[in-house]
Amino acid sequence: MSSLFERSANTLFFQIAQQIAAILVGIELARALGPVGKGITAYAMIALSLVTMFFNGQNEAIAYQFGRRRIGLAAVHRAMLHIFAYAAPLCMLGLIALTGLGPSQHVLIATALALPFALYAQFATQFFLVIGRNQTANIQACLTIGVYALVAIPLLLWAHLDTTGTLIVWVGSQMVGAVWAGIKLAPYLRGTRSYKRDAHDADGAELSLEHEAVLREQWIFLSKAGFSSFASYLNLRIDVIIVSLMLGAAQLGLYTLAIATGELMWKFTQALVWSALGRIASETPERSAQLVAKITRNLLAVQLTIGIVIFFLAPKLIILVYGAQFAPSANALRVLLPGMIAYTIEGSIGYYFSVQHANPTFRLVVQSLSIVLCATISVATIRHFSIIGAAIATSTSYLCVVVIMSVLFLRTTKIPASELFLLQRSDIERYRRLFQAGMQLLRVTPDGQRERD
Repeated sequence: MSSLFERSANTLFFQIAQQIAAILVGIELARALGPVGKGITAYAMIALSLVTMFFNGQNEAIAYQFGRRRIGLAAVHRAMLHIFAYAAPLCMLGLIALTGLGPSQHVLIATALALPFALYAQFATQFFLVIGRNQTANIQACLTIGVYALVAIPLLLWAHLDTTGTLIVWVGSQMVGAVWAGIKLAPYLRGTRSYKRDAHDADGAELSLEHEAVLREQWIFLSKAGFSSFASYLNLRIDVIIVSLMLGAAQLGLYTLAIATGELMWKFTQALVWSALGRIASETPERSAQLVAKITRNLLAVQLTIGIVIFFLAPKLIILVYGAQFAPSANALRVLLPGMIAYTIEGSIGYYFSVQHANPTFRLVVQSLSIVLCATISVATIRHFSIIGAAIATSTSYLCVVVIMSVLFLRTTKIPASELFLLQRSDIERYRRLFQAGMQLLRVTPDGQRERD
């Protein structure tokens, strides 16, 4: 657990750095370009995320083959590149074709240009996580948003960068992240640097399969898990798509600000999930389930605490930081919070089923039903309640997903519900020790020196 804690702390540091950069560039972008410009750039980024989330199924295929089945890194990477060589150009052409639907879709050109870089960086990250190189993955993610922020903010401030220029900088930052990932992964592919998945990997034994067999298995896994991952993300963004179609760019800018602000609290807890993905994939099903339960109950406790703080402070902070024109975002954020607090546990439970049981289908079914529910409520309420209606739909669908997936997890693993949702004595004791250690660091003597025992 100490190793996981160290990785989580390291990931949390980088997550905080990424969020600071994202917040700063988001604030300046909103102030410089207004709700319309923010809505357009948000649409390009969301479109990229929709495509890359489908290929999150490829991530799970990599974790299953490389982490669970222990097929060699080079063999899994070769199959991944084979799929990438076909999929990336086809997706780029599809995005470019969508620009023919009208001027509002021209922004998808930027999405198409960013896509191959974002995809390769995403795939490389999964290899790093399985072999415990979390810091390399963290630096790659931090480098992408860091380059975007360091270039875009000064240009927005002093060169009056427009929306098109901002998107060009964004595409460039995706390219930098992909190049970094390729450089860091290359030594493992060449065999000049060794790797180890976990304690069970001490003998270095790996499963050897023909390229065609690895490729076929990866295609099959991708076809199952890909639609599941796409549905998961579409469930997160179907409300945004409907708002853009029914209310326009200005309201989209207000709503995406509420979404982005609420999702900030996910970033602090994602550090633990991200650091544990390798272990969830490579441990035995029983130990993996226990780890997921431990992560889940701690995530809920942290998220609930953060959510209460956000509920009371968000209205004033949004106006202070973004300006009065973004004030409607605060009420939408408050409505989103219950669902967002609960939904933080979906990732680890869904990942468990995908990589431990090679069964992402149930996740696809649950997310698909949630998409229908969210879309139905959104269409029915948006015309009457504007972005508040979309927030009601989203929060409701998130809660439904969590209830269904939690019940399935409990039935499959036979873990008690109290162990999944409530902090245990060992968790409370861990937090007590952390609090005492923090207080000890802050405790000083009258002369300004720390107390010594």
